[in-house]
Amino acid sequence: HGGQDPGAMGPTGKREKDVTLAVGRELARQINATPGMKAYLTRDTDVFIPLPMRAQKARAAKADIFISIHADAAENRSATGSS
Repeated sequence: HGGQDPGAMGPTGKREKDVTLAVGRELARQINATPGMKAYLTRDTDVFIPLPMRAQKARAAKADIFISIHADAAENRSATGSS
């Protein structure tokens, strides 16, 4: 998500694209504070980048791991669990 694609929206109006960007930035900060580790964000601004392009960026950076962060939602308020 990002840019014109807000992703899921919470009951308070919080958008998935904002939550996941904040989580990604904090995760990158913690990774970069660890000696011998370097985080590369596929996006660090509010822009939409298609998933295949994100994977391509990870390959170009020779990433050892690709983490995709989501904040899912369901219209069914009684839904529970994780995805």
